[in-house]
Amino acid sequence: MVTKLLRPLEPVDAAEGLLLLRAPSDFLQVWVSKNYQAVLEEQLGVLTGQPWTIRWAQSPEGPRKPAPRAPTPGRAPSLGANPGPGPAPRTAPSTAAPRTAALPRTAPPQAASTAAREGLSVGLSPRYTFEQFVLGPSNEMAHAMALAMADRTGRKVNVLFLCGKTGLGKTHLSNAIGHRILAQKSDARIVCVSAETFTNDYVQAIQHKRMEEFRGRYRSACDALLLDDVQFLAGKEGTQDEFFHTFNHLYQRDAPIVLTSDVLPSHLQGMAERLLSRFSQGMVAEISPPEMETRVAILKAKAVRENTRIDDEAAFAVASAMNTNVRELEGLLMKLAIKATLAGKGTIDLALVREALKIGARPTVVTVEDIQKAVCEHYRIKLGQLTGRERHREVALPRQVAMFLARVHLGTSFPQLGARFNGKDHTTVISAVRRVEKLLAESSETREVIDSLSLKLGFSPPKDRQPPEGVPQKAGGV
Repeated sequence: MVTKLLRPLEPVDAAEGLLLLRAPSDFLQVWVSKNYQAVLEEQLGVLTGQPWTIRWAQSPEGPRKPAPRAPTPGRAPSLGANPGPGPAPRTAPSTAAPRTAALPRTAPPQAASTAAREGLSVGLSPRYTFEQFVLGPSNEMAHAMALAMADRTGRKVNVLFLCGKTGLGKTHLSNAIGHRILAQKSDARIVCVSAETFTNDYVQAIQHKRMEEFRGRYRSACDALLLDDVQFLAGKEGTQDEFFHTFNHLYQRDAPIVLTSDVLPSHLQGMAERLLSRFSQGMVAEISPPEMETRVAILKAKAVRENTRIDDEAAFAVASAMNTNVRELEGLLMKLAIKATLAGKGTIDLALVREALKIGARPTVVTVEDIQKAVCEHYRIKLGQLTGRERHREVALPRQVAMFLARVHLGTSFPQLGARFNGKDHTTVISAVRRVEKLLAESSETREVIDSLSLKLGFSPPKDRQPPEGVPQKAGGV
């Protein structure tokens, strides 16, 4: 299996202990670099008698179409070709050296080629561009601010602070700004590092008495600074002081400064007030977890780039399972793509997703009680509350959802449903079902709950839910 997946790797250049490889797709590059790069470097060292470092050239996929926007809320996009990956689960590497195309036993004496050096010069990921970023309501504002920051001629503010939970696209937008700046000025010097790398560089500069070299790299030799995970500087007074002066130097030169963090500047702990003040003086954009439609659009965009297919039900199931973290979403896609390849399938289908997510096939019998239990588990309430007489929102909405699911998937009559909910009148059940139907047209959150519960019970999510024009995405109180 491993040999089959590694064979397509292509050596581009090799010099001075640096091997530049190219993979036919981003998905294969990420998977190999995560699981086998260390093994390959070790085996190369054994074969040649010198240490080797592997770097990756951009995959030759040609011009890429812009990634689609998220579809209209309420209706998942029709998927033809689809998934693609992110990091895969760690597997035990083989002790034997994996076979790739023939490699030189010793490095050639000439200097590394321009291609090899350019692959190391910037630190930007070739996968993270504006063209590959999928827009949705949760990230539109951050995307707009990133575009404004990347515009060298029309930029009015040179500080952008991107915040949000892990895996929502902060690093993607930060890298995209760097790529856009390079597209406008090919000789621009971009420094794209994490706050941890900045800290380590600072410590080493002190140890080896190379502060001038350190300051030259981050100040005078820097046309744009992209710093990830700035919260890592918390509690490091010396590093914060150095970064403060670096920030001021770049700010006065009008060089773009893009910072990412998992929280807003006002919520950063252990950070000097003068730094927090500067973080807040620019544009601040918060990225929220993507909606169901955005997640499905991300799957579609990733799949198109990786030349893999996924059917509609499978895409819906994957998007329902991973509802907060885009990185984990792409990681699951990588796992599914590899499983599909090994199984000889041309398309990722619902059966493959069910197997990977441990979702059982549709049972022969699903009862109203099964639905009630699933709803109670989802909302973390007791069955007695669901079927009782309490009417506050924390109980009323789950009760309405359970009635709707039983009506739609089981076809249970209104009087029968009333009897299963402690003798409720059938008009109460009718009102509950209509209420959920209305919420499905108005609220993406309700759609996600219905879709997720449907899949857990073994049913396909209700289809053809087109919201009326002018209806807001989020519903009000129930």
